Amino acid sequence: MTNTMDKALAIFTFSPVQSFISEARRAEDLFNGSAILSRLAYAAAEAIGQQNLIYPLSISPDDMPNKLVAELNMDEAEQTLQKAEDALIGEWRKIAADARKRANLDSDAVWMSIWQRQVIQRPPWQVFWVVVPRSADYTADYREASRLLEGVKHARLFEQSEEEGAKDSLSGQRSALHTQNTSPKCYWKEMAKKGHIPASRLKPEGKERLDGIGLVKRFAELKQNRQFPSTSTVAGWDFYQLARQKDPGALQAHRQVLDDLDLYRARKEDAIFPYDLDLLFEETLTPERMKDSYNKTFTAEQLKPARQSLRHLYQAVGNIRPSPYYAILLLDGDGVGVKLDKMQDSSKNGRAFHEAFSRGLADFAGKTAKEIVLEEKGGFLIYNGGDDVLLFASLQNAIPLAVKLTGAYKKAQEGVVHATLSGAVLFAHHLSPLSRVLADLRSAEQYAKSVKADDWGNKDMLCVALSKRGDEPLRARSSPDQLAKFDSNWVEPFRKDRLAGGLPYMLKDDLRIAENLEPQAVQALVTYRFKRQAAPDFGEKAATLADQWVKWVEDIRNKLETTDPGRTAIEEGINWLVIARFLAQGGRE
Repeated sequence: MTNTMDKALAIFTFSPVQSFISEARRAEDLFNGSAILSRLAYAAAEAIGQQNLIYPLSISPDDMPNKLVAELNMDEAEQTLQKAEDALIGEWRKIAADARKRANLDSDAVWMSIWQRQVIQRPPWQVFWVVVPRSADYTADYREASRLLEGVKHARLFEQSEEEGAKDSLSGQRSALHTQNTSPKCYWKEMAKKGHIPASRLKPEGKERLDGIGLVKRFAELKQNRQFPSTSTVAGWDFYQLARQKDPGALQAHRQVLDDLDLYRARKEDAIFPYDLDLLFEETLTPERMKDSYNKTFTAEQLKPARQSLRHLYQAVGNIRPSPYYAILLLDGDGVGVKLDKMQDSSKNGRAFHEAFSRGLADFAGKTAKEIVLEEKGGFLIYNGGDDVLLFASLQNAIPLAVKLTGAYKKAQEGVVHATLSGAVLFAHHLSPLSRVLADLRSAEQYAKSVKADDWGNKDMLCVALSKRGDEPLRARSSPDQLAKFDSNWVEPFRKDRLAGGLPYMLKDDLRIAENLEPQAVQALVTYRFKRQAAPDFGEKAATLADQWVKWVEDIRNKLETTDPGRTAIEEGINWLVIARFLAQGGRE
């Protein structure tokens, strides 16, 4: 048996992660940024050796966390970790070279100097690793390694490079690529005219300017050799499935009219409708939008047949139009550090716990990708790192997907530790700037995580936020269990006009005085309002829903850490009704 004193515990990580992913103007940027991170982590993990890893226990080029924990031979540890760092940088350069080749852009000495500085000489990655000698107490070793890692992160200084001239569109901080005698705007205007670059990849007229890093994210092709669906495609997904089911003939007729326009086919793998689903929105079929989105010049008269075939499709499926809203989900394991910190104080049990926990995360990641987040069920996976998940979802599938994921995470850790997943579901307009959507999503995630945790760091909380264009997001929190029947209990009554659409707003007026009332009075007031806003034959069911709503608000209040949890819980309870009404209307208010 090997003596632990001959071993070392190592933690390897790199950054930036969140900022690298969030520098995105379209879904493809977001997807490719996440895919690049996974490939870099995979390259480092291969250099360390899967047999040496404690976390993650299994590795995949497509879904990897950016933090690796390993047990190595003490005399080889630093050399192995340096190899891992070199492998990470080498993989980045390989991805960058391939993206540059695919882009096939004009370049000269000035262009190359910017590229070399941003991508090769000073790549965006900051790599950190620490090594501590193994003792008989794995838990103490892990704590010490984590402490040292935080110290290294805060102590290391990085030289800032000078970025002059017009900045790129994704970060707004780095110099946009351009050539000697061409301004960035003029350069990118010319590049957008190249036949091999569709408008779905680069906006025309110099409206998008990329730096070296943005070019890599925009042109890298790392997964399945196809483009990730646009936010418009995700928003239109529910309608598309309805059209395929109710009147495929009308859908096919619209597709044939679009074929005559000779537009770029963003979804070539779909034999039925190979176009981006933004072409199911009537507002796309205007001369201005066609120029901006497809770099094609049409008159209103030329687009008239497409608008007519689309209106016929709307009528064919029951006078329904696609929702302009989609969902983006960000879920993260609660208190992972707390759980690892509570590992039993012995070498065997401490490492056994960590490995079992890692195995559970791997099981959850596999189930997420293969069984839960599936395109045919309205889910589009962006990142799947084990204890954190980022994905797009169609409007009607978002909350059910979030509930399934939180349940699968708990089940994956059964027998190891009680573990929960918390985070956010954000409904956003498909034309809203992605940078704002991502900022609102992070804010909603923090809002979900701002509740009380148990002794093991579990919060078990979802925040659902509704971000309408020009408005501040409306937010509501709940335990996932309360949302298991959200559609049948709350959305369906609004959808079938069993509850009046004005209920949330009237209830809000009623409850302005709730803080001065006894609980029984609040219950009576809520029951009265629900019954008053119910259809004549829905009174008894409305009273039952009123009782459920009051208990739901109390459950929310018990988890809040605010100066006035009662008022906050009531506001969020009303917001849940607003969200239910919004979903019932398909986001078509």
